[in-house]
Amino acid sequence: MNNWGAIWTARGTLDGDTRTWTSQDTVDGKTMLLRFIQKWTSKDSYDFKNDVGADANSMKVMMDGKETRVTAPAAKTAPK
Repeated sequence: MNNWGAIWTARGTLDGDTRTWTSQDTVDGKTMLLRFIQKWTSKDSYDFKNDVGADANSMKVMMDGKETRVTAPAAKTAPK
């Protein structure tokens, strides 16, 4: 569910280290295709790209970036 209250259902594929989700929705009476690609670059990091367009040939990058997992510092124990 997005922040507009819309629920989008996507289908995904896995090819090696790359996951791709695609979905289709109607916005203001027009068909919109969405594609989210996630490529793992290490065990703790991936690059992503979110594309949108009226059809597969008109997809444009809406957002892209990189996510990296970090480990939280160990909790300190309280002195007794």
